[in-house]
Amino acid sequence: MNYIRWFHEISKSDTGLVGGKGSNLGELTRAGLPVPPGFCITSIAYQDFIHLSGLDRVIIDSLESIHLADLEDVKRGSAQIQTCILSSSILPEIMNEISVCYDELLHQNSQDIPLAVRSSATAEDQASASFAGQLETY
Repeated sequence: MNYIRWFHEISKSDTGLVGGKGSNLGELTRAGLPVPPGFCITSIAYQDFIHLSGLDRVIIDSLESIHLADLEDVKRGSAQIQTCILSSSILPEIMNEISVCYDELLHQNSQDIPLAVRSSATAEDQASASFAGQLETY
């Protein structure tokens, strides 16, 4: 699989691939601590989604036209980028891998299990960056 890594496959060295929370869940799982089963969707999935959907060009064009000193222009440009991303379909290969892993996760358990979807930015835990509260969790 190209787009998914199970917790037991992840270590701290995979932070760029699965983010800080993801790599920590991998480390805890590998250490034998009682972590609920799960998987991470890798940054490769995001990169392929952006590139193969042609969104990279849209994003670059939008960013190049934004006047950073004008907050309203920054908001408009950000909204335009967000609208383009949200209106684009996820690649079938990515959806297939997520579906296969989700089904496998459900079949590993004999009962209904609660699920959480957490964001885990690849640069959120750096000393020079703070992303607290900026990403949504479901």
